[in-house]
Amino acid sequence: MELVIQRITLSTGIVKNVQESEVETLTVLLLDGRPVRTGAAIYTLNIGLDGEYEDTKADRRKERARTKDKLLIRPIILWMREIVMRVYHLNCGTMYAFGFPLKDNTGGLFKRGHGVIHCLLVDTGDGLALVDTGWGTRDYVDPSLVVRQFANLVGCPYNLDETAIRQVKALGYDPTDVKHIFLTHMHLDHAGGLPDFPAATVHILADELEACLHPRSPMEWYAYRPEHRAHSPKWQPHTLQGNQWFGLDCTPPIRVGGIEFVMIPFAGHTRGHCAVALRMDDRWLMHCGDAYTYYGQVAPVKLAFPSGRLIEIVAMTWFRVPKRHQARIRELLQAHGDEVRAFCAHDAHEFELCAAR
Repeated sequence: MELVIQRITLSTGIVKNVQESEVETLTVLLLDGRPVRTGAAIYTLNIGLDGEYEDTKADRRKERARTKDKLLIRPIILWMREIVMRVYHLNCGTMYAFGFPLKDNTGGLFKRGHGVIHCLLVDTGDGLALVDTGWGTRDYVDPSLVVRQFANLVGCPYNLDETAIRQVKALGYDPTDVKHIFLTHMHLDHAGGLPDFPAATVHILADELEACLHPRSPMEWYAYRPEHRAHSPKWQPHTLQGNQWFGLDCTPPIRVGGIEFVMIPFAGHTRGHCAVALRMDDRWLMHCGDAYTYYGQVAPVKLAFPSGRLIEIVAMTWFRVPKRHQARIRELLQAHGDEVRAFCAHDAHEFELCAAR
């Protein structure tokens, strides 16, 4: 579990008909539930937090705070409740597929390896967010033919306790508190849990939504399951608008509670496949989806695939995972490894390292 305590964002601006303009963002640390200023002054508008405020001396200097519209900028300090944000690493579908690496870095064509479906549950301080969902309840209780075929192929044990909804409940949360779901892509093993959270807003790259709703290839027809979207999800498609994240193209930041998310395209595995990065405090977690499958592929010095080079080539070709993405992620971690921790969807070794934190 990742944890960030006592950090929140306030804004400065001009109060005019209870609207906000000329917004500037500050970071404010809380100490014993009270803010410690990081700038010369703290201003706030209606930010929707419980608490009381009291005016500072500067507020009484009205002649210095007037705008051309004769409205006041009122600097105030808000005595706020403590904000706690948590990130849980969930395995939402164990896999024992032939050719998968084992946790001890061994493997082989005729050996069943150990994989996971690595998802994130984020307590943002303003509801919950998931990054990918893994398998859903129906996939285990009443799977479609395609889901059953794929789940059997990868050696899925059909453990209901691994579904995201069961794990949300086990952590003491109400599933209705899951307000947002960020998807790396819509493949059946990553989006099967969508129907378990029907009220959530689903964030997805626009190219991926187009591929899902209008499949063109046999693989798209097979891997995008209609039962996973039969409840008419509340789609929130995202596009690139010129933003960059550590030199990589990304969507504009998406803020949910106290957490900032960005989506970084890594097309190839699917038309709109992406990584989902989220910032906690001064570091980032980067869920790379299926941009790679074994941590050694993005290690500073590339490691040999445990099941053999032939298996790696076949898997990367069959599942359309471009090697250039692995090189980009490796370069990112070499340059910014102290700021970014990356992991993929199916590496059990990576999952155990993340879950142990």
